[in-house]
Amino acid sequence: MNSINFSVSELKGAVTGLGKVVSRRSTLPVLQHVRVSRDAKGSVSIQATDLDTFLSYHAPDVQAGPVVDMLVPMEHLVKGLKSSAAQDTVSLIVDSNKVKLRYSIGGSPIEQSLEPLSVTEWPPLPPIDQRPIAVDREFGLALRQALECSSDDPTRYVLRCACLDVTDKRFHYIVGTNGRMLYSANSFSFGLPKNVLIPNSKFMAASDFLDQEGGLLSVGSVKGVNWVKLQSPRWTYIARQIEGIYPNWKQVVPTGSDKSTNILLNDAALKQLLAVASKLPGDGDNDRPVRIRFDLQSVFIEGRAGDSQEWTSIPVPEAAAKGRRAAVMLNREYLIKALRFGLKQVEILDELSPVIFWHAGKKMIVMPLRPDASPASVPANTSPGNQENNRVGASNSEPTKTTTNERKTMHSQNPPQRGTAESSHTSPNQESRPALKHALEQVEQLKITLRDLAGQVGDVAALLKTAEKEQRGTSREVESVRATLRSLQKVAI
Repeated sequence: MNSINFSVSELKGAVTGLGKVVSRRSTLPVLQHVRVSRDAKGSVSIQATDLDTFLSYHAPDVQAGPVVDMLVPMEHLVKGLKSSAAQDTVSLIVDSNKVKLRYSIGGSPIEQSLEPLSVTEWPPLPPIDQRPIAVDREFGLALRQALECSSDDPTRYVLRCACLDVTDKRFHYIVGTNGRMLYSANSFSFGLPKNVLIPNSKFMAASDFLDQEGGLLSVGSVKGVNWVKLQSPRWTYIARQIEGIYPNWKQVVPTGSDKSTNILLNDAALKQLLAVASKLPGDGDNDRPVRIRFDLQSVFIEGRAGDSQEWTSIPVPEAAAKGRRAAVMLNREYLIKALRFGLKQVEILDELSPVIFWHAGKKMIVMPLRPDASPASVPANTSPGNQENNRVGASNSEPTKTTTNERKTMHSQNPPQRGTAESSHTSPNQESRPALKHALEQVEQLKITLRDLAGQVGDVAALLKTAEKEQRGTSREVESVRATLRSLQKVAI
């Protein structure tokens, strides 16, 4: 009898991460399983996949024993964990080609027999043989921050990732943008032949993967599909790269100006702004506006709700500033993000120009909200990630290879801004075609609706298959009852 044992705390951490990849509603039953393995050296791993991502957890302790390779339904692991106490142990037992899950309910151990699929049905792991590149923990932190700034708009597929930009042979960058904010971190050297687009995922967003220990980076191509592999002592993450040409983000990064107002935030000022920014009036409005204002040697953070013309103002005494009087209105979600990233230096030119947050090689560019756009004038279905006003980082030096959405520039409905290479080419008739713009928006909305319908069709198909299986089982039971009745009828009384 072979067994693999996990403490509840260890397995809970592994299942939490793997659960970001395992699909609960997949039409392929194998994707609702995890693969548990023990190699000849006693190393134990648990792997999950959704075909586009392969995520493996590596147990810290060696467990001696025969080689084991099996599939286990994720649902049963989760239920076993929920019923077990923190000090308990969860075991997977292989006995005569049968798999049992041992866990505790109310302090009493039980064994549950499982009927997993054959391990031969598991999708093969993409072989990535390229020599890995060592990355430090600063890489992991910058990567997660860039992914936080990436787009979640399904119509802007190429922006749903972080870009490892190696076009500059001296300085490599990690970049992320959603069209209204742009994040970049420099001072890296990846040793990659071309840019790598790492897709965003629930696992990358929810974990501190690579933040603490650093790890290894490698890329590879299998049958024309590009993959990226990130590895730490506890996790191995392999994902299909986003295909496409990333926008020429450097083209829209503003340059410094001697007319700018510069604000320096110390730790106390950061803490204060993080504490009050989400609580100021206007948090429930569509754009969640807040205003940063510098006046008479003092910095203020301000908010207002609805159609009110009066700002609620809170001074930030620990902030130091120099330059002209200035005020700019931002979406507080982006402001809070920049503050969480520790970007202590703020540069404001005017109320229409991009605001620059930066510190220690990291930079975040945020487009302001238009001062003439009252909260009531913004459509109710507008969100920070998909508004067409004030796009950041969406111009591209290779327009023949990108979509129209990916070629939008920062000045879509604003005057040309500083530092943008396309600022001199704004069409004077840009705002004279509202009907065409409305039609394009309807087309984009129709695309999203069709994708949602396709997902619903897949769900219905899965339900129909389940119903068909249940019907076959019912038919067999009915036929069995009929056979029994026929045999009883032959019995002589």
